[in-house]
Amino acid sequence: GRMTFEFTYPADRCCQNVLFYTEDQLAEISTRMNCWQKEYLLLPEYDQILRLTPRFTWSGCHITYPAGVPRYDCVGGRSFAS
Repeated sequence: GRMTFEFTYPADRCCQNVLFYTEDQLAEISTRMNCWQKEYLLLPEYDQILRLTPRFTWSGCHITYPAGVPRYDCVGGRSFAS
């Protein structure tokens, strides 16, 4: 499958991540876990983290300045193997 995305967020909130979990990983998440603990469940070799920053080429992010306020605009896509 393929997912396309468009994210926009204030540059002072950098840097946001989109996390992709398998069903097995979702079963391990609890309400007591913080963001770092939830991210630790992911496997880097499966590209389960989409880093929304211009430093990460595949994010499609660039900085814009609408009304003089810096923000990140990220547009791209992601393919998934079944």
